[in-house]
Amino acid sequence: MQSFRLDEREQSRQFAAYLAQLEQRIADLERANQLTDASIEGGAIDVYDDEGSLQIVIGDQPDGTTGVVHVNGPPPPTPTVPQLAAARGGTAATWDGRFDDADVAPLDFSRVEVHAATAAVFEPTQLTQVATIESPRGGTVTIPTDVPVHVRLVARNLSGTAGPPSAAAGPVGPQKVVAEDVLDGIISETKLAAAAVSAAKLALGAVNSDALADSSVTTGKLVALSVTADRLAALSVTAEKIASLAVTTDKLAALSVTADKIAVNSVDATHIRAGAIDATHIKAGSITTDRLTIASSPTMLPDPSFEGPAGEALVAGQTYWTISGPGNGSAKALQVTAANTTPVTRSLPLLALPVLPGQQIRLAVDARPSPDWVGSSVRIYTRWIDASGSITFSHVTRTAPVLGAWNALAGTVTAPANTVSAEVRVATYDSTAGSVMFDNAAVQPVISQVQIADGAISADKLSADAINGKTITGATVRTAASGARIVMDASRLTAYGHGSQRIVLEPNSTSPYLYFTSDDGTNYAYLQVAGTGADAALVTHSGKFTANDGGDYRWRTWQGRDKWVAERVVDGTATAEGGRIQLAPDQATISGPVVRANGIFRADNIATGTVKITPVPNTPTSITLTGGAIRGNRFRAQLTPNTGYPGTRVLGVGFTGLSAEGMTIWVTRTDNDETTIHWQITGED
Repeated sequence: MQSFRLDEREQSRQFAAYLAQLEQRIADLERANQLTDASIEGGAIDVYDDEGSLQIVIGDQPDGTTGVVHVNGPPPPTPTVPQLAAARGGTAATWDGRFDDADVAPLDFSRVEVHAATAAVFEPTQLTQVATIESPRGGTVTIPTDVPVHVRLVARNLSGTAGPPSAAAGPVGPQKVVAEDVLDGIISETKLAAAAVSAAKLALGAVNSDALADSSVTTGKLVALSVTADRLAALSVTAEKIASLAVTTDKLAALSVTADKIAVNSVDATHIRAGAIDATHIKAGSITTDRLTIASSPTMLPDPSFEGPAGEALVAGQTYWTISGPGNGSAKALQVTAANTTPVTRSLPLLALPVLPGQQIRLAVDARPSPDWVGSSVRIYTRWIDASGSITFSHVTRTAPVLGAWNALAGTVTAPANTVSAEVRVATYDSTAGSVMFDNAAVQPVISQVQIADGAISADKLSADAINGKTITGATVRTAASGARIVMDASRLTAYGHGSQRIVLEPNSTSPYLYFTSDDGTNYAYLQVAGTGADAALVTHSGKFTANDGGDYRWRTWQGRDKWVAERVVDGTATAEGGRIQLAPDQATISGPVVRANGIFRADNIATGTVKITPVPNTPTSITLTGGAIRGNRFRAQLTPNTGYPGTRVLGVGFTGLSAEGMTIWVTRTDNDETTIHWQITGED
């Protein structure tokens, strides 16, 4: 029987229909828009120009926001010179919306900044900006000023890039106010300046008796000598008409008050005007030394409360002594560990000073033994040293101090015969347990033989020229007893604020320094001179801070010996950790775990760019770059073709003649399509 193969025909027909569907679907794909129904899901699109420079970011931004951000647009053109006019309270500046080097505003126009200064030549900065004009069509702004100013304009685009500033216009000042500009009744009594209405401004006869309020003419309103005897009625001035203290010495005629007119004991100290008795009124020899009292001088210790660098220097290198806190009315105090298996005396020198035999010194300190302290005494004492080196002692001792509380120790010691110097110390004596804190120490030389009461000699008691050309030695000068004040003594100059802050100049340190405390006095930054002679470097330290790694650090700058360094150092050491900048005559070095340029990095030894070459098919075709002036002694080059057909249509790129001036770039491809080559030349030592 013959078969017609019907099954095979049906399968062929179905296969042909399937091929036709595939051809139609492929044709549809080739015609479709690639971004049809497209979206950005949790990302961003970067838009670059032909040179490969990022211009716009569309979508998610680095700070978490979403939008269209202009990044690197070209600088806008130069605005025309502004037109200035005087205005009330200032100067009016107008921009006409035009540019010197462009016909229209750029499409990424943002604003025009208005800058003003009194100088004719100035560079626009944030300090000179006074207003902005947001419209590209121009506008007018008023610059508040009392004096004539010069004005320049600067245009900015949406990426924040500024264009060249305009030429300066001006100077033009504010408009004067004339009588026609003042509304009726607008100048009230409160608008008049003090003394604005003088006698010269009043018309003759404008103020008469009817214009004066009752009792408005008091004695203070009468001109001296305007009321004379011929103006007074006979016997009109009686005793009850004279106010208390109305008759003073300057109102009495010379010799008008004689001894027989003064009642017995009527003149005592309370009736003598301050300053009325000066040196010319005091009988020679009437004031003797037994009438004067002189108190001791302020403490000679550089840091009596152990709050600053001087206190830290005392315990530097010590095993048992530290700076701790809180103190007695202050943040810090000096502390010694008193624990030992056998009775031990631990002392710390506070001050060394020259003295004379017989000189007296007042010693004082607050001492707080811990509740578990065991010992025979706490003390502040002096080691007297004579010319031969022999040592004797004078103590101010508390043998049974109150444990856990502050104990005040104070006393006066006298230098023995032949003494040439002294050393003041504090100590815990014969102790075996606990600790002792010391605070508010005082070492005060006592002026012998005479004593002057506190405040007895004040500034108004000194003649204006009493101290001119004189030398004051061993004194303390201060502007106030407490609060905000400046205190200068033989050791330092200290400026106290209203709170706990201080500025202290320490010239007597091995490395003189100036330190500044924080508002609460708990931290300080300081400026110091290190080294001597040609090695006298200037060093600055920030306040101490605790970093994320738990360590204590300060930022330090060091400038001297032909270099400048900025670095982070471990507190109390010169050990640098982290980022560091060093400047020297021959180079600048930036080092650290990571060095990052937050922006575009440019260097004179690196040149980059792009060139376009239209090659002859299958023939190496070149273009030469010149005029580079790239710094370096040796050079490297990198080339990258901008192509999607590497190794097929673009067979290769290369260069010859590499130098500081440039190079020759070669490209070989199978067709004559224009090819963009990205290049970079790097100079090396």
